[in-house]
Amino acid sequence: MHLSPIYGVMGNPIAHSKSPLIHAHFAQQMGLSINYAKILVPLDDFAHTLRSFINKNGLGANVTTPFKEQAASLCDDLSEFASLAGAVNTLSIKENKIYGDNTDGPGLICDLKYRHKINLKDKKILIIGAGGAARGIIGALLSEHPQSVTIVNRTLSKAHDLCAVFNDLAQHKQASLACLSFEQLNNPDQKYTYELIINASSSSLHGDLPKLPLNLFHADMSVYDLMYSSDLTSFLQFCREHNVHKLYDGLGMLVEQAALSFEIWLGVKPDTAEIYKLLR
Repeated sequence: MHLSPIYGVMGNPIAHSKSPLIHAHFAQQMGLSINYAKILVPLDDFAHTLRSFINKNGLGANVTTPFKEQAASLCDDLSEFASLAGAVNTLSIKENKIYGDNTDGPGLICDLKYRHKINLKDKKILIIGAGGAARGIIGALLSEHPQSVTIVNRTLSKAHDLCAVFNDLAQHKQASLACLSFEQLNNPDQKYTYELIINASSSSLHGDLPKLPLNLFHADMSVYDLMYSSDLTSFLQFCREHNVHKLYDGLGMLVEQAALSFEIWLGVKPDTAEIYKLLR
């Protein structure tokens, strides 16, 4: 019996995912019909769940927390961004081989450049956090030729490890790549200036705030939180209270990375403009 192709998003938890809604909208826009579902993966059983998905004629899957690194380890081939990130958010299955990509970084760039009109060339960028979310976007940011990318993290050694991964790419793009602890960033004898701050930590999930010096904020800067919510995240609210007006959350990155995944699987890139009205 010939099985219809299936697609889906794998994670744990997964009930909150907007991916099925987004991909259904993209398919409708393109006059296509796709079967795209949420797949709750047991925390200790990603490999078996993926194999079962492939056996049912699964051709493409998005991967979310906490399985992106594990997904990368199961791939037969990785894209450049996925290899650098050590994490995969888009799986494609072709001729029983698994191909891994990471569209998080390119999705962020699409949102910053084309939706919010932020030119990253020669800009000074601060990234808060050195976990998987940061690792997924640094390669794409460096590819835009910023003047500098600085990673600030509670555990400085983790930031150093991340810099080591991307140091060759930074040199190739002629961008400065550095890391700081929060103590260094808050040193009153030092004045750091950035034109774009990206919160890649999970602080907004818990309503927490990263410990940033107030003299970091100014009216000409842009601030982006990879988290998103119906209202301003706690971090964006804090920035607005300190004279920052260009405030963006991660909904755009979610939509744009989904559009890139859709293009990888089906060969056509959907227009993303209308989906925002549905999601807000």
